[in-house]
Amino acid sequence: MSKRAERTHRVLALQEQLHRIERWKLLDLQRRAAELDSLRDELIAALNDSDTLQVLFLDATARRLKSIAKEADEVRRQEQLQAVRVGEHAMRAACAERLSEAVDKQDARADEKQALADVIDRLVGGATPASRKIAPP
Repeated sequence: MSKRAERTHRVLALQEQLHRIERWKLLDLQRRAAELDSLRDELIAALNDSDTLQVLFLDATARRLKSIAKEADEVRRQEQLQAVRVGEHAMRAACAERLSEAVDKQDARADEKQALADVIDRLVGGATPASRKIAPP
Protein backbone atom coordinates (compact mmCIF):
# COMPACT_ATOMS: atom_id res chain seq x y z
CA MET A 1 0.00 0.00 0.00
CA SER A 2 1.41 3.39 -0.93
CA LYS A 3 1.98 6.15 1.60
CA ARG A 4 -0.74 8.18 -0.06
CA ALA A 5 -3.20 5.29 0.35
CA GLU A 6 -2.20 4.88 4.01
CA ARG A 7 -2.78 8.59 4.62
CA THR A 8 -6.18 8.56 2.95
CA HIS A 9 -7.19 5.51 4.99
CA ARG A 10 -6.15 7.29 8.20
CA VAL A 11 -8.10 10.39 7.18
CA LEU A 12 -11.11 8.21 6.38
CA ALA A 13 -10.92 6.48 9.77
CA LEU A 14 -10.66 9.85 11.50
CA GLN A 15 -13.62 11.32 9.62
CA GLU A 16 -15.75 8.26 10.38
CA GLN A 17 -14.85 8.51 14.06
CA LEU A 18 -15.70 12.22 14.17
CA HIS A 19 -19.02 11.48 12.45
CA ARG A 20 -19.83 8.81 15.07
CA ILE A 21 -19.02 11.24 17.89
CA GLU A 22 -21.30 13.91 16.43
CA ARG A 23 -24.10 11.35 16.02
CA TRP A 24 -23.67 10.33 19.68
CA LYS A 25 -23.94 13.97 20.73
CA LEU A 26 -27.14 14.32 18.70
CA LEU A 27 -28.60 11.16 20.24
CA ASP A 28 -27.73 12.48 23.71
CA LEU A 29 -29.56 15.74 22.98
CA GLN A 30 -32.58 13.81 21.68
CA ARG A 31 -32.57 11.66 24.82
CA ARG A 32 -32.41 14.78 27.01
CA ALA A 33 -35.32 16.35 25.11
CA ALA A 34 -37.38 13.20 25.63
CA GLU A 35 -36.56 13.25 29.36
CA LEU A 36 -37.69 16.87 29.63
CA ASP A 37 -40.93 16.10 27.79
CA SER A 38 -41.58 13.19 30.12
CA LEU A 39 -40.89 15.32 33.20
CA ARG A 40 -43.16 18.06 31.89
CA ASP A 41 -45.96 15.54 31.29
CA GLU A 42 -45.56 14.18 34.83
CA LEU A 43 -45.79 17.66 36.34
CA ILE A 44 -48.86 18.51 34.26
CA ALA A 45 -50.48 15.25 35.33
CA ALA A 46 -49.71 16.10 38.95
CA LEU A 47 -51.30 19.53 38.51
CA ASN A 48 -54.41 17.93 37.07
CA ASP A 49 -54.83 15.68 40.11
CA SER A 50 -57.49 16.87 42.50
CA ASP A 51 -55.23 16.49 45.51
CA THR A 52 -55.73 19.09 48.20
CA LEU A 53 -52.01 19.21 48.99
CA GLN A 54 -51.26 20.06 45.37
CA VAL A 55 -52.54 23.61 45.94
CA LEU A 56 -49.65 24.18 48.36
CA PHE A 57 -47.07 23.42 45.66
CA LEU A 58 -48.82 25.15 42.78
CA ASP A 59 -46.37 28.06 42.54
CA ALA A 60 -43.30 25.83 42.76
CA THR A 61 -44.72 23.46 40.16
CA ALA A 62 -45.51 26.34 37.80
CA ARG A 63 -41.97 27.71 38.19
CA ARG A 64 -40.54 24.25 37.55
CA LEU A 65 -42.70 23.86 34.42
CA LYS A 66 -41.45 27.21 33.18
CA SER A 67 -37.80 26.28 33.73
CA ILE A 68 -38.35 22.91 32.02
CA ALA A 69 -39.89 24.69 29.02
CA LYS A 70 -36.88 27.02 28.76
CA GLU A 71 -34.45 24.12 29.03
CA ALA A 72 -36.41 22.11 26.47
CA ASP A 73 -36.30 25.04 24.03
CA GLU A 74 -32.53 25.33 24.48
CA VAL A 75 -32.04 21.58 24.02
CA ARG A 76 -34.11 21.62 20.83
CA ARG A 77 -32.09 24.55 19.49
CA GLN A 78 -28.86 22.68 20.26
CA GLU A 79 -30.35 19.57 18.67
CA GLN A 80 -30.99 21.43 15.42
CA LEU A 81 -27.44 22.80 15.38
CA GLN A 82 -26.07 19.36 16.14
CA ALA A 83 -28.09 17.85 13.29
CA VAL A 84 -26.39 20.30 10.93
CA ARG A 85 -22.98 19.31 12.34
CA VAL A 86 -23.81 15.63 11.85
CA GLY A 87 -24.68 16.32 8.22
CA GLU A 88 -21.42 18.18 7.70
CA HIS A 89 -19.40 15.35 9.21
CA ALA A 90 -21.30 12.80 7.14
CA MET A 91 -20.39 14.76 4.02
CA ARG A 92 -16.72 14.92 5.06
CA ALA A 93 -16.67 11.17 5.75
CA ALA A 94 -18.23 10.45 2.36
CA CYS A 95 -15.64 12.65 0.62
CA ALA A 96 -12.82 10.93 2.48
CA GLU A 97 -14.24 7.55 1.50
CA ARG A 98 -14.42 8.52 -2.18
CA LEU A 99 -10.87 9.86 -2.04
CA SER A 100 -9.63 6.69 -0.39
CA GLU A 101 -11.34 4.53 -3.01
CA ALA A 102 -9.87 6.64 -5.82
CA VAL A 103 -6.36 6.31 -4.40
CA ASP A 104 -6.84 2.56 -4.00
CA LYS A 105 -7.91 2.31 -7.65
CA GLN A 106 -4.89 4.38 -8.74
CA ASP A 107 -2.59 2.09 -6.75
CA ALA A 108 -4.21 -0.98 -8.29
CA ARG A 109 -3.79 0.47 -11.79
CA ALA A 110 -0.13 1.31 -11.07
CA ASP A 111 0.46 -2.25 -9.82
CA GLU A 112 -1.20 -3.67 -12.94
CA LYS A 113 0.93 -1.42 -15.19
CA GLN A 114 4.09 -2.51 -13.39
CA ALA A 115 3.13 -6.18 -13.69
CA LEU A 116 2.44 -5.73 -17.40
CA ALA A 117 5.77 -3.93 -17.88
CA ASP A 118 7.54 -6.80 -16.08
CA VAL A 119 5.87 -9.37 -18.33
CA ILE A 120 6.76 -7.38 -21.46
CA ASP A 121 10.37 -7.01 -20.29
CA ARG A 122 10.64 -10.74 -19.67
CA LEU A 123 9.18 -11.55 -23.05
CA VAL A 124 11.12 -8.98 -25.06
CA GLY A 125 14.23 -8.41 -22.98
CA GLY A 126 15.67 -11.89 -22.80
CA ALA A 127 17.87 -13.13 -25.63
CA THR A 128 16.66 -16.28 -27.29
CA PRO A 129 18.76 -18.71 -29.31
CA ALA A 130 17.11 -17.46 -32.49
CA SER A 131 17.87 -13.82 -31.73
CA ARG A 132 21.56 -14.62 -31.17
CA LYS A 133 21.84 -15.80 -34.74
CA ILE A 134 20.56 -12.45 -36.03
CA ALA A 135 22.51 -10.18 -33.74
CA PRO A 136 26.03 -9.18 -34.87
CA PRO A 137 28.85 -10.82 -32.91
